[in-house]
Amino acid sequence: MSSLPSFADSRFFPKLKQAFPLCENISIDFAVLEHARNVVGLACDDIGWSDVGSWDAVHELLPHDSDGNASRSGALYEASSGNYVDARGKLVVLLGVHDLIVVDTPDAHAGGRSEEGPTGGKSGQAAGATASRRNCCNFTPPIVGL
Repeated sequence: MSSLPSFADSRFFPKLKQAFPLCENISIDFAVLEHARNVVGLACDDIGWSDVGSWDAVHELLPHDSDGNASRSGALYEASSGNYVDARGKLVVLLGVHDLIVVDTPDAHAGGRSEEGPTGGKSGQAAGATASRRNCCNFTPPIVGL
């Protein structure tokens, strides 16, 4: 990453696109903060912070219906519970499914089932391949406006 041109350079984003997949997949806390010598922390009361670093966190932050379903887009649920849907611009209908994640982006559609429900985090199946509920298909959850 240190070989990247400056942010204002027109080559920055193409070079970042090449370099980023080569980076180790670790948290910013471990990668930077735990190794920095000039970081100061302050204790504070609950400020309502959430990392929103997983689909579980997104599911937890959104309003739920009486069956624990949450959605950032149009969704209809019949005999379904604990599901999360994000397929903006599309209607998703879930029939008799539980603890399912459905995410649709312009370049991919993914679905996965958690073994422990919406707050579980164990692996499930998505698009025919094993995927983690925490990092479904290596797609980072979008920022949720509360």
